[in-house]
Amino acid sequence: MNWKQYHTLAALTFFVTSCPFLSGSAQAGSVDLTGNWRAYFSDSDLEGTESGLTQHQQRYDARWTPRITSRMTLAADMGYTNTWFKGLGSREMINPALRFDVLNDIFSFDLSGYAIQNNITYSPDRRTSAWDSSLSSTWQHALWPTLALRAGQRWEERDPSRFTRIGADTFTLGGEDSLQTYSGATMTWEGYKFRLFYDYYLSDEEDALQLTQWDEERHFGQLEYVDAYLDNRINVSLSQTLGRSTTEQSSAGGAASIRVLTGSAFAGNDFTPSSGRLPLNLKLVDGNLDVRAYVIELQQPANLALRTDFRGVDQIWVHTTKDSNLLVANTSSVTWDVYTSTDGFAWQRVAERATSTFNRDEFRFEVDTGTIRAAYVKLVATGWLPAVNIEVTELEARAKLIGDDLSEYDTTTDQFKTEAFLGIIPVQSTRLDYTFSRDENETSGTRDEAQTEQVAHTARFSWDYSRYFSPSVGYSSVVNDYSLGRDTENLSYDLRINSIPLPTVDSSFSLARSEYSEDGDLQLTSDHLNFTTVATLYPDLTTELGLGWYLTEQELTGDTSDSYTLRWVLRSRLRKSLTADFTTEYWTSDSETQIPVEDHLGQGFDIMSTSGERGSNSLNLNWRPSDILSFSAHGISTWGEEEEGDTEALILTADYLVLRTSKTNVTLSYRFNTSNDDTYNNLGFVWGWDFSNYFTLQTNGNYVISDFENAWYISTQLTARL
Repeated sequence: MNWKQYHTLAALTFFVTSCPFLSGSAQAGSVDLTGNWRAYFSDSDLEGTESGLTQHQQRYDARWTPRITSRMTLAADMGYTNTWFKGLGSREMINPALRFDVLNDIFSFDLSGYAIQNNITYSPDRRTSAWDSSLSSTWQHALWPTLALRAGQRWEERDPSRFTRIGADTFTLGGEDSLQTYSGATMTWEGYKFRLFYDYYLSDEEDALQLTQWDEERHFGQLEYVDAYLDNRINVSLSQTLGRSTTEQSSAGGAASIRVLTGSAFAGNDFTPSSGRLPLNLKLVDGNLDVRAYVIELQQPANLALRTDFRGVDQIWVHTTKDSNLLVANTSSVTWDVYTSTDGFAWQRVAERATSTFNRDEFRFEVDTGTIRAAYVKLVATGWLPAVNIEVTELEARAKLIGDDLSEYDTTTDQFKTEAFLGIIPVQSTRLDYTFSRDENETSGTRDEAQTEQVAHTARFSWDYSRYFSPSVGYSSVVNDYSLGRDTENLSYDLRINSIPLPTVDSSFSLARSEYSEDGDLQLTSDHLNFTTVATLYPDLTTELGLGWYLTEQELTGDTSDSYTLRWVLRSRLRKSLTADFTTEYWTSDSETQIPVEDHLGQGFDIMSTSGERGSNSLNLNWRPSDILSFSAHGISTWGEEEEGDTEALILTADYLVLRTSKTNVTLSYRFNTSNDDTYNNLGFVWGWDFSNYFTLQTNGNYVISDFENAWYISTQLTARL
């Protein structure tokens, strides 16, 4: 341990442990002491699986939170944890932490620091120390800007006391410090309908283990203007965003793994991963490795995607919470498929059951994707843990550097984004909305050269003539310019008519046409006709019926596809405690494809006609007959011509509160989960007992019956609070 880390850990430990013994009743009255003891037992009928006690943990925590003055507060915490894992070893953690806050009418200031000493028998010992500070203005004067500064450091050291041998060579694990220093500033100003925001961030990171140096500098600025005229009949908003991110990487080792700049992250469950957009989830790229952003559940097809803008990607890291169950779980059963896309909607699978390892030291899955370049990259979970949900905190794209790429590597990404909105209400029953956006991203560097530009126009004119007749017409144009791919253009036009013929009936009709082009050549045209009706049959019973027709034609080949769709939804509250939703969908299509054939005149073409059908049915039930008993069921069945379209999944849950008093409660649960040929039955119980004002006992148990194994798990935890 070097002198910086030694003094940081020693000083924090001494200060935190001595705080509760300071004189004065205020200090003594603000001390919280907590002790926690946990044991975990399991057994399985799989060969080579050991039974009995698999892990136990003891944790002690002391927290002191005095108020120095009405404007100053202090929080000191001293934590100690010791966890033993059967067949793996033990992990001891000493964690003192300190935070000081000042708040007044002019500024707010906070300074925090922590040190973590990890003594690990199955991996090199690690010591981590960090401090962070921020200074922000709090004045409330008109036209005065809001200013903020931040700075911090984090360094880590591993003991070079353990070795690994490969052939005749011996390699040292661990080594000198890894140091990160960061700082930044923000400024926000509002006035005269304008809002100006600027953010600056600078980070230097040295990793002595990989012999790498990583420097990053980011600028982000945004100017917004929002106003309304003529008694809100005209609404205008303008936004201009400028951003630049510069990274420099150097390495003296034989190989290095570096971060790849990513734009946005997306996540959701999707049984048909080859098509469809995922919900945006920015928590997956916010840099916080401790807060849960998404949960991967048993037999749920979790889709995790990143926007990479054609930058080279070799790995994707899936960071998880520090769940100790992952250290002893069979993480090799977690498998992933890799998909890529140019538009975030149509996906192509590029790797099936990609190579993946779980890093126990960093709590992350490291998935090898192979070297790929695409606008979007996606992981789809195809294997799960039978008794543990995976709580994902962060997604990170990585690139591997070897050979000539190692010496110097730099990347500069520039972003220019313009957005505009115009809303006009000529008369009370009409409205015209127009939006424009131009988003340009340019990446240059020694490894990546890419430029993307997207220009989008949307317009809609609406006329609310009456409740029986409310038409609107719309236009949309999206042009994508890719330096590493074919340029694309999407045009669409539509007519919509909404009508409420009865107070309990709401219907809509739409007619749309879309055109898709690549490099200026028309590739595909599509015409769409849709009719939807939503009706309230009874106060607790509603239904929805949708009919659709699609005609698609490939301009270059003359291939055509004629499709019809039907969607029916029934939502009901059968009783006050029982709700049910049923959805059925049906698709049928006929297509004609030109194929080359030999005729009496030589080469010719023939028309091959094909037809297909597919559909899906889903049912959701929720029944809570009393405060102590609840049931739920979710089932989905899809069928069709496509290989991935054949899916059958059913999830049943039941919870029964057997006993509930002021001191104790006992709950029994049952989970049935099946997807295609994989079936899981999970019987569980939870027992909580507050047998005094100072002690709480919590016990959880599960018995899992599956096609792969039968296993049971019991966890018991005793908590003491003073």
